[in-house]
Amino acid sequence: ITPGCSDTFCASLRSFPGQEGPDTIYQSILNGHLELNKFPMAIKRISDKVLQASIILHAKVNSTFLPTAIKFHYIFNLRDLSNIYQGILYSLPEITKTAPDIYNCGCTKLPECTETS
Repeated sequence: ITPGCSDTFCASLRSFPGQEGPDTIYQSILNGHLELNKFPMAIKRISDKVLQASIILHAKVNSTFLPTAIKFHYIFNLRDLSNIYQGILYSLPEITKTAPDIYNCGCTKLPECTETS
Protein backbone atom coordinates (compact mmCIF):
# COMPACT_ATOMS: atom_id res chain seq x y z
CA ILE A 1 0.00 0.00 0.00
CA THR A 2 1.42 3.31 -1.02
CA PRO A 3 1.37 6.27 1.39
CA GLY A 4 -1.08 8.13 -0.86
CA CYS A 5 -3.43 5.16 -0.87
CA SER A 6 -3.29 4.70 2.90
CA ASP A 7 -4.18 8.38 3.38
CA THR A 8 -7.30 7.96 1.25
CA PHE A 9 -8.75 4.76 2.63
CA CYS A 10 -9.39 3.27 6.03
CA ALA A 11 -9.65 -0.49 6.63
CA SER A 12 -11.67 -2.00 9.41
CA LEU A 13 -12.19 -5.63 10.37
CA ARG A 14 -15.28 -6.70 12.29
CA SER A 15 -15.85 -10.19 13.59
CA PHE A 16 -19.20 -11.95 13.66
CA PRO A 17 -21.07 -10.87 16.81
CA GLY A 18 -21.49 -13.28 19.71
CA GLN A 19 -24.51 -15.56 19.84
CA GLU A 20 -26.54 -13.27 22.11
CA GLY A 21 -26.43 -10.32 19.69
CA PRO A 22 -28.28 -11.84 16.72
CA ASP A 23 -30.60 -13.79 19.05
CA THR A 24 -31.77 -10.61 20.75
CA ILE A 25 -32.05 -8.60 17.54
CA TYR A 26 -34.00 -11.15 15.54
CA GLN A 27 -36.21 -12.19 18.45
CA SER A 28 -37.19 -8.54 18.99
CA ILE A 29 -37.93 -8.09 15.29
CA LEU A 30 -39.99 -11.29 15.08
CA ASN A 31 -41.96 -10.69 18.28
CA GLY A 32 -42.66 -7.10 17.27
CA HIS A 33 -44.02 -8.21 13.90
CA LEU A 34 -46.19 -10.92 15.42
CA GLU A 35 -47.61 -8.58 18.09
CA LEU A 36 -48.13 -5.57 15.83
CA ASN A 37 -50.01 -7.58 13.22
CA LYS A 38 -52.03 -9.63 15.75
CA PHE A 39 -50.95 -13.10 14.65
CA PRO A 40 -52.67 -16.15 16.17
CA MET A 41 -51.29 -17.43 19.49
CA ALA A 42 -50.16 -20.65 17.76
CA ILE A 43 -47.69 -18.60 15.70
CA LYS A 44 -46.56 -16.45 18.63
CA ARG A 45 -45.75 -19.57 20.68
CA ILE A 46 -43.27 -20.88 18.12
CA SER A 47 -41.27 -17.67 17.71
CA ASP A 48 -38.42 -19.04 19.86
CA LYS A 49 -38.27 -22.19 17.74
CA VAL A 50 -38.21 -20.13 14.54
CA LEU A 51 -35.28 -18.16 15.93
CA GLN A 52 -33.38 -21.30 16.97
CA ALA A 53 -34.03 -23.00 13.62
CA SER A 54 -32.81 -19.99 11.64
CA ILE A 55 -29.63 -19.65 13.72
CA ILE A 56 -28.91 -23.41 13.43
CA LEU A 57 -29.58 -23.33 9.68
CA HIS A 58 -27.25 -20.37 9.21
CA ALA A 59 -24.49 -22.05 11.25
CA LYS A 60 -24.88 -25.32 9.33
CA VAL A 61 -24.73 -23.60 5.95
CA ASN A 62 -21.77 -21.53 7.11
CA SER A 63 -19.83 -24.63 8.21
CA THR A 64 -20.84 -26.85 5.27
CA PHE A 65 -20.27 -24.46 2.37
CA LEU A 66 -16.78 -23.19 3.05
CA PRO A 67 -15.20 -20.78 0.57
CA THR A 68 -12.47 -22.19 -1.66
CA ALA A 69 -10.44 -20.79 -4.54
CA ILE A 70 -13.09 -21.99 -6.99
CA LYS A 71 -16.14 -21.33 -4.80
CA PHE A 72 -15.05 -18.02 -3.34
CA HIS A 73 -18.66 -16.79 -3.31
CA TYR A 74 -19.50 -19.16 -0.42
CA ILE A 75 -19.44 -16.45 2.22
CA PHE A 76 -22.44 -16.33 4.52
CA ASN A 77 -23.02 -13.47 6.93
CA LEU A 78 -25.80 -11.68 8.81
CA ARG A 79 -27.27 -10.46 5.53
CA ASP A 80 -28.18 -14.06 4.67
CA LEU A 81 -29.74 -14.55 8.08
CA SER A 82 -31.65 -11.28 7.63
CA ASN A 83 -33.10 -12.60 4.38
CA ILE A 84 -34.89 -15.31 6.35
CA TYR A 85 -36.50 -12.70 8.57
CA GLN A 86 -37.30 -10.46 5.62
CA GLY A 87 -39.46 -13.27 4.23
CA ILE A 88 -41.18 -13.71 7.59
CA LEU A 89 -41.84 -9.96 7.88
CA TYR A 90 -43.82 -10.08 4.63
CA SER A 91 -46.27 -12.55 6.19
CA LEU A 92 -49.85 -11.62 6.93
CA PRO A 93 -51.94 -13.05 9.79
CA GLU A 94 -54.79 -13.88 7.40
CA ILE A 95 -52.55 -16.28 5.48
CA THR A 96 -50.01 -17.38 8.10
CA LYS A 97 -52.01 -19.41 10.63
CA THR A 98 -49.89 -22.49 11.36
CA ALA A 99 -46.26 -23.32 12.08
CA PRO A 100 -45.55 -24.65 8.55
CA ASP A 101 -46.89 -21.40 7.13
CA ILE A 102 -44.37 -19.28 9.03
CA TYR A 103 -41.51 -21.63 8.12
CA ASN A 104 -42.46 -21.35 4.45
CA CYS A 105 -42.28 -17.57 4.70
CA GLY A 106 -38.76 -17.84 6.08
CA CYS A 107 -37.86 -19.98 3.08
CA THR A 108 -38.63 -16.99 0.81
CA LYS A 109 -41.94 -18.28 -0.49
CA LEU A 110 -43.21 -14.72 -0.32
CA PRO A 111 -46.27 -15.06 -2.59
CA GLU A 112 -47.68 -17.76 -0.29
CA CYS A 113 -47.44 -15.39 2.69
CA THR A 114 -48.86 -12.22 1.15
CA GLU A 115 -51.60 -13.26 -1.27
CA THR A 116 -55.08 -12.79 0.11
CA SER A 117 -57.25 -14.51 -2.49
